[in-house]
Amino acid sequence: MGEDHYATLGVAPNADAAVIRAAYLALVRLHHPDAARDPDARRAADQRTQALNAAYRVVGDQQRRADYDALRVRPRNRPPANNQAAPVRNPFKIRPRKPKGPTLAARRERLERVRLVSVGLALLALLLVFVAFTGAVGALRPSLPAWLSPRVAPLADGLSPAASSEAVADVMLPWPQGDSDSRAALSQDGLVATFGPTSDGQTPTVQIAAPGGKPIRLEGPIIVSADQSNLIGFGRLEGAEASGHVVIATPLSADRYSVHVAYRTPAGPRLVDIGEMSAEVAEQFPVDLNRDGRREWIAPDARFVAAFGPSSPGPPRVLQFKSGRLVDVSNDPKFREVFSAHLAGAQRLCTLGSSTACAAFVASAARLGRASWAWDIMLRDRDNAGTLVAAPCASIAGDCPTSAPDPFIAQLRRFLVEAGYVSAPIGRD
Repeated sequence: MGEDHYATLGVAPNADAAVIRAAYLALVRLHHPDAARDPDARRAADQRTQALNAAYRVVGDQQRRADYDALRVRPRNRPPANNQAAPVRNPFKIRPRKPKGPTLAARRERLERVRLVSVGLALLALLLVFVAFTGAVGALRPSLPAWLSPRVAPLADGLSPAASSEAVADVMLPWPQGDSDSRAALSQDGLVATFGPTSDGQTPTVQIAAPGGKPIRLEGPIIVSADQSNLIGFGRLEGAEASGHVVIATPLSADRYSVHVAYRTPAGPRLVDIGEMSAEVAEQFPVDLNRDGRREWIAPDARFVAAFGPSSPGPPRVLQFKSGRLVDVSNDPKFREVFSAHLAGAQRLCTLGSSTACAAFVASAARLGRASWAWDIMLRDRDNAGTLVAAPCASIAGDCPTSAPDPFIAQLRRFLVEAGYVSAPIGRD
């Protein structure tokens, strides 16, 4: 807006016209150029007089002074560049205040780091407490009461150190021996068998573990005979493409074993009780009879022994483990050689007059589809050797047919149908 005219005249902005005129006249007389003597002072006086005249022309006139006063109170904004209109300032706009200290995002990130560190430290503390507790339980187990020791044994055994090694496949092995300081373990196909301590008369245990599930635990009897042992075998019972299996055999008596099979499922390991087997069967790992990758047990037919007695070898049964259960596949033509081998020996004993051998001979022939042929041979040999004597009877489906004209013939015909060797009664009396 230029120089302040009131300041030039030395008066206040609210001075009246008389005061302004008096100040102007006094200053003009004081700074009149004619009063100066040297040229420089004259020039300065002349400039000062011009400024006084210009100021008085504005503030000395009533209309010009009103316009001048209006300009003095307006804000002195710098004109916008490029001839653009000056922005209008909004007095009601709330301007954000710059926050002091860290931002909200920074504070959240710091709290998240603190939370993660706290959770990690808490988990580590729990793990240390748990390890210390189980270690104390393992150290105190020998002195625990008899009623408490079995309850804490799984906890202490589950975290005891175990030296794992790859198991030999397709063979039944005795359970490894362990002690209170170290535990043996065998593994194959993702299945790990860990064996509990067997010293000091403790009950032998085996724990089967697999990824993705809770381990399963099985106890075996305390072996008191050098001829017996708890047995375990690793292999693939359902073919090379299937997952692995663990066969566990624990003695029941001098010639009988209880057999279990453990295998992997999506929910973890599963243990299946497949029943009792004779010692000569349970002590051997199942074999692949027809080279198709599946493995089979060949076991005497316990139903035959119950019906005709154990005086001579009964007909065999071919058993496979399928989808979690034991299945009789004896009627499959792929196993004809098993029954052909048994047939010849049973026929020789039948010729000598053994009633049990004759029954086994006819049963094996039925597996081969030759039941009627064997029946006629049995009757012919009976005619040559005399009447066959019926063996002690324990029919698998009711009382023995002792009232029949020939009890042995009636008993055998009934057994073949009940046990599934034939679908309908065969032969003549």
